[in-house]
Amino acid sequence: MSQYVDVGYRAVILTEAVAQYLRTDATGTLCGITERGIGVNMTSPGDIADVVNVALWSKAGTVKVIAAAAISKDAICYSAASGKVSVSASTAYPLGIALEAAGADGDIIEMMPLVGETAV
Repeated sequence: MSQYVDVGYRAVILTEAVAQYLRTDATGTLCGITERGIGVNMTSPGDIADVVNVALWSKAGTVKVIAAAAISKDAICYSAASGKVSVSASTAYPLGIALEAAGADGDIIEMMPLVGETAV
C-alpha cells in the first residue's frame, strides 16, 4: 500500500542507532558521505526498532545538524560520514547553508536546507 506525508516530518523505524540531529534515510539507516538521505532525526537518540521523527529536506524552515569539523557561518554544508555535515565537497551532496558557526566536530548548528541539489 502506498502512503504520502503532508507535513514536514516522517516517522521512520530505525534499523540502526541514529543520534538526534544526524542524517537518516527512509529505511532508518545512518547516512554516509555519498548519501543524501531524506532528512535529519529530530528525536532523542534512537536505538534499533525505535520510531523517530525525521525532518524532511523539503520541509519549510531550518534544521539542526551535527558538524563533522569547524564550519563558518554562511558556508555551504555538505554530507559527511556518520550522518554529519561538513564543508568538504568531494563526493558529497550539498545539503544546506550554515546559519551559525561550528567550532569543532560534534557541534550542533542550525542549517537552512537546499532542496534538489546533486552530488559534487
